[in-house]
Amino acid sequence: MLITYQVATQNDFLTETLRNNSNFQNIFDSMVKHSMDCYIFISDFQSRNLVSQMLQFDAGSTIDKYTQVFKDLEARLNGTQITVTAVSLLKVKSEIEEINLDSKLKLLKVRDTLRPKSHCLPGTRRATIRKIMNWTVEGKGSIFWLFGVAGSGKSSLLGTLHNMFVDMSFESRLAAFIRFDRNDYNNAGMFIQTLAYELACFDHRLGQAIVDAVTKNKRIVNVTELSKQLNRLILEPLQKHQQDLQNEGSIVIIVDGLDECTRSDRAETDFHGQLLQLLVDNPFRLFPFVRLVLASRPEEDINAMLAGRKHIAAFPLDTSSDETKEDIKYFLEHKLHEVDKRKPESGFLELCRQKNAVDKLSMRASGLFIWASIVVNFVANYPERLQRILDTDVPKDALQALTPLYRTALESVAGEDGDADIQADIRNVLGRIMATNSSLLTPVILNGPVIGIGSSGALRPDRTTRVLEKLWSLIQKDDRNQHLSLLHKSFDDFLTDKLRSREYYINVKDYVLDWATICTSYFINFLEENIEHPHDGDPGAAFHEFAIVCWNMFLQELTIQDMESRPGLPELLTTMLQKYLQRLMILGPYRRNYVDIDSILPQDLEEKENGSDFAQLIRDSSEFITFDPESWYRNKPGRMLKQFQWLCRKRSSVMYRCYMPAFVAIASGSRRYPDIIAAIEKGTMPPIMDIDSLNVNSPIEILEMPE
Repeated sequence: MLITYQVATQNDFLTETLRNNSNFQNIFDSMVKHSMDCYIFISDFQSRNLVSQMLQFDAGSTIDKYTQVFKDLEARLNGTQITVTAVSLLKVKSEIEEINLDSKLKLLKVRDTLRPKSHCLPGTRRATIRKIMNWTVEGKGSIFWLFGVAGSGKSSLLGTLHNMFVDMSFESRLAAFIRFDRNDYNNAGMFIQTLAYELACFDHRLGQAIVDAVTKNKRIVNVTELSKQLNRLILEPLQKHQQDLQNEGSIVIIVDGLDECTRSDRAETDFHGQLLQLLVDNPFRLFPFVRLVLASRPEEDINAMLAGRKHIAAFPLDTSSDETKEDIKYFLEHKLHEVDKRKPESGFLELCRQKNAVDKLSMRASGLFIWASIVVNFVANYPERLQRILDTDVPKDALQALTPLYRTALESVAGEDGDADIQADIRNVLGRIMATNSSLLTPVILNGPVIGIGSSGALRPDRTTRVLEKLWSLIQKDDRNQHLSLLHKSFDDFLTDKLRSREYYINVKDYVLDWATICTSYFINFLEENIEHPHDGDPGAAFHEFAIVCWNMFLQELTIQDMESRPGLPELLTTMLQKYLQRLMILGPYRRNYVDIDSILPQDLEEKENGSDFAQLIRDSSEFITFDPESWYRNKPGRMLKQFQWLCRKRSSVMYRCYMPAFVAIASGSRRYPDIIAAIEKGTMPPIMDIDSLNVNSPIEILEMPE
């Protein structure tokens, strides 16, 4: 009994398994039961006197019985331990393989994908959802193309489908969900890599095949022909496991916002056009179990490529259908009731009934769910705004519905404040949100530091806060990280159309110039005084992160002509690039998950060899930044060494004349190569040099430089 007890209790892993694993619970129960029986027998036997013990003739056989029972238990426990160990090893092996797979999938260079934007209100869009679901099971063709005007509810429909396929039957049948977004994920050139990543996460067999493909040819992710990526990363892995996958049933790939991926300026790559051509070529014709559901606006190029194809089931979202009209009414009733529940004392619902708001609003919505959603948010905290909306004319169709809505909303916000400058503040807030093609923009960052030279209408924090409070029906803030964006792409379309938006027109490039000026000014001030990045939680840390990530992106969106058109910006950039760029590079990435500040080269300089002195400075600076991305992950001396060695090879570069004197300075004025290397190894930060005092026309000669 004691041996059995020790086997069971002195192995913590086995004990925990016995207690928690129902498969072995009967062994544990038997051990407890027989131990208690044996304990009672021994206690009773020992309590008797010697004569009574001698007269208990069956004691020997009872002891033999218990001995055999515990031997059997010990054997079962040992067997169990072997079994549990084997099962555990298999589990650990599986977990290690999964970790290894995840690690290798990083070769695809896919960042976090976007989740669905929204989903339909339960009870709406039933017929449309049923049609798409039926097609995925038995429909003709391999592609279902859902198209409709902006705001008609395409993203919500695909969000609902996403949720349904994820939770279908015993396991998900959603193989991939990809959502393009003009701000956060708009590169059609990344589509195949993202799809490969999603498929690898969906099925371990596909995952291993995709990892094998990218491991054998790591450069496949840099290929500019999407058809080659498709064959290697998608079709060949599918073919390898076609029979098993087909036997398991249909798998669904959902792609939302096809119209929001960028159209390349380069004819030789044109990833947007290549992606459309892949869809025309029916990529999954040999894999009938793969069902691809797309959604987009019916833009001219998309319509020309996809319409009329036999393998594409085209389905327009009809904003004038009876189903849509009834769903819009139901949506408005539901949402207006929710507003009233939050503030029952306001009498808001009664006001809506008196004005027959649901019927009148649904007529003005013209089948656009985004219209109904914006109106509810717009009037939620300001009931007096309801009449402003009801006073607008009923639009002829969905295409005309959003213009009066957006104009009324903006005019109401401006008129309520009684401030003549409020229009400029509204433009500044909206323009800077639109110019930030990044998910990092928060209200704190929007506030500043606003120290840019020539920036259009610097915002004070109090004015920013006031404008944001007024605009929450038109902009949105992510609950998790506070990131700001426009509520809907149709609002972006409105603001960038001068005829529709009039005094609220946004020329996005003006605000890109603003951000470029602000970030450049910030770096000059920060780097003059600091040799380390700020710590998390320090004042200004959020803006520092924003500037590190976005500064070069703003510069890349501009042309040299754009930069030279903004008073003061060329001078600021010249100072930044000639005096402070070296220190910024030595600091390295702000966080480990950020790679580096890559090229700052504007698109118009990528093909040109000649240009102004300012253009040449930009070109040399961009090369200086990108000479060795891996060096960003080393320590400061490592980054400094790479800089110095690069400069030694580039004596004709403007960067040599600007920054080699700083390396000479840390070597106490010595121009000997070994002395400078020794100073670098000590990790001394090079000083900020006074460019005006340098003789840039007579560059320093480094002595004893190795060949």
